[in-house]
Amino acid sequence: MVYESRLELAWLLLADFDPAIVAVAAQPFCLVADVDGRKRRHIPDFFAADVDGGP
Repeated sequence: MVYESRLELAWLLLADFDPAIVAVAAQPFCLVADVDGRKRRHIPDFFAADVDGGP
């Protein structure tokens, strides 16, 4: 994976050794959600999924 800062690198290293995290995805991807009736979009640097399937 590519990272832009040492903070992102530190987060990736911690996520790599966290047994609760089962998947990590990097850009480019877009999260879309309806919030208060409006469509919201966000492009995160990284996204992690835990063992329960949640973010």
